[in-house]
Amino acid sequence: HRWLQVALAGEGLNRQALGAKVTVFADGVARYQELAPARGFQSSSDPVLTFGLGPAPGATPAATSGAAVDSVLVEWPDGRVSVARGVRAGQRLALAQRSATAPPPGTPAGRMGLV
Repeated sequence: HRWLQVALAGEGLNRQALGAKVTVFADGVARYQELAPARGFQSSSDPVLTFGLGPAPGATPAATSGAAVDSVLVEWPDGRVSVARGVRAGQRLALAQRSATAPPPGTPAGRMGLV
């Protein structure tokens, strides 16, 4: 099965990018996670987000690991966004807030036509 990991690097006092929202679009399906690694008293989870993408439609199991993801959208806590298109599955994608941009005026980041 295909997968994609997303590692985020924030800025300023939020270097871990806590609260960042990541949506992965693949095969007409949107998969969403928010970076919130705290899981309870004195515990946490991996700050790298892992998305299971399932098998590529019509592909043999050996051919699915590198199939492309349509796009990855990161909504940073400060409102800026990062977009990566045509990302290869089966890898850890590193994105940094310092390269994020403001969404188009009047357009909620989640409606940027990234499907």
